[in-house]
Amino acid sequence: MDQRKLRDCLGLFSTGIIIACARKKNFLIEKIDAEKILHNKIFSEKILNNKLIRETTLGKSLMQKLKEIFAAEFFGMTINSFASVSLKPPLVSFCIDNKSANLKFFQKNKFFSLNILSESQQELASGFATPKNSKKWGIEAYFLGQNGSPIFENSIAFFECKKHKIIKIGDHHILIGEVIDFAKLSEAKPLLYFQGKYNKL
Repeated sequence: MDQRKLRDCLGLFSTGIIIACARKKNFLIEKIDAEKILHNKIFSEKILNNKLIRETTLGKSLMQKLKEIFAAEFFGMTINSFASVSLKPPLVSFCIDNKSANLKFFQKNKFFSLNILSESQQELASGFATPKNSKKWGIEAYFLGQNGSPIFENSIAFFECKKHKIIKIGDHHILIGEVIDFAKLSEAKPLLYFQGKYNKL
């Protein structure tokens, strides 16, 4: 079977875009109250554009160090295979390539968050589609859910999940999560993926 033609044909089905992410298991930060910093939105635009932060060497150095620390603490990836599995119990799923560097973190982690992206979040989607992009955690402000997983403020909605099961099928793993919290955050239109490109309604 011609896999390229198969992929092109599958690409005719338009999907939404999510970012799946979580905190790396057993990650420790010394001398920094990460929870306090994150909940005060240290990465928000107001803080990053502060004159003191922007124009002083110390401020720039501090922000860069914090970004490096948090980039190491969390992991995340752009997904277009999100699906609802069941309402009773509330289960959702997405697929991860067997070769993905993030697979091992999802296998080890008990909780994760799923962010449904709006059409204004294409830069964020592109950032998390690149595994080695060290700047992706500084693109947009986020807060932590009840189990410590990042939730992006400009997302349309989020789901916090407890890992239910991971199943290896072919060249991918299917991760099934039980929804333990969720919320609609905005009325914005969704970011779509069609024929290998980001699209809008």
